[in-house]
Amino acid sequence: MLPSLPALKCVNSKSFHSSMTSSCSLSSVSFVELNAVANIELQNVKLMQLIQNVKRSTQQLHNLSTKQHNVQKQFVLLDNNMYILCINYRKLYQQWFLK
Repeated sequence: MLPSLPALKCVNSKSFHSSMTSSCSLSSVSFVELNAVANIELQNVKLMQLIQNVKRSTQQLHNLSTKQHNVQKQFVLLDNNMYILCINYRKLYQQWFLK
């Protein structure tokens, strides 16, 4: 999508060196200028895509961090359950074998 191009400077072999300030009508706008504008627009699109990729990656990183935190909580619960199991095993052992 090209923006409107009002009064661009002429960039052709005849007038480039002689008049840097003269304005051109749209019909005489040089290919170099149109190409430059198109390149800028393309770079803007690429930049927006990069920004979206960074946002998506940031969200994925946040999701992974949340999952990691949840896994850590599960390990803490597992550790606590193993501790309780050991205590109960010791009690059971004492009840059955140390009477």
